[in-house]
Amino acid sequence: MKIIKKIVPIFLVSVSLLLSYSSYAANTKNENFHFEFSNFSLAQFTNARDKEDASPIFMYVKSLTQNRSFYARVVNEDGSFTTYSPKYKISYVNAKYCLHSNAYENKGYGVKVKIRGDRIGIGQMFAGGFWSSDSYSCPWE
Repeated sequence: MKIIKKIVPIFLVSVSLLLSYSSYAANTKNENFHFEFSNFSLAQFTNARDKEDASPIFMYVKSLTQNRSFYARVVNEDGSFTTYSPKYKISYVNAKYCLHSNAYENKGYGVKVKIRGDRIGIGQMFAGGFWSSDSYSCPWE
């Protein structure tokens, strides 16, 4: 019984340290994005950021041209698609989106990713908000 009383606190402290380190290590700092689609542009990109875990990318849309939508998906730093990167239709303002991909699984810790935005329809439009390459608020799937 004495040994269990000694092991349990050590185990709990170890788990707490491990969890706090993994939360600290993730690249969850928000960065602004602004997509400005002209009449002739199709794709817009955020800046590339390091991806440090397998969590989804977090995207929050604060502004969007009224009655317009665009597709968003995760791409590698060079703009190439990952082996799994579905398109998400972005239509709502003041909304959180969780963009899944397997960029981390394909290339590992520190792979650089960005969000590709593709306009839906014709004509000028804009979208803005913030994003992070790792997320603590999106469910992992």
